[in-house]
Amino acid sequence: PETEISFFPKEVVVIFSVPLEYYQEIDKTDFKVVCDYKTIIENQDFLIPKLTKKPEVITNFRLNTNKVQFVIKKK
Repeated sequence: PETEISFFPKEVVVIFSVPLEYYQEIDKTDFKVVCDYKTIIENQDFLIPKLTKKPEVITNFRLNTNKVQFVIKKK
């Protein structure tokens, strides 16, 4: 059967520092946050988001959430 995974929240906010001269160049498409479904432990109902892509000029980055809940729906 096909399965569908729903995530909550659907988006996370990346908080970071950047030199002022690069501020206008930063775009949300410069970032990638992933949750690896393969890292789930049995009976775990959340995933850990990880920042996997970011501009080199940013520093002191963090995500506004450290857990993403999910629901698996079987079709």
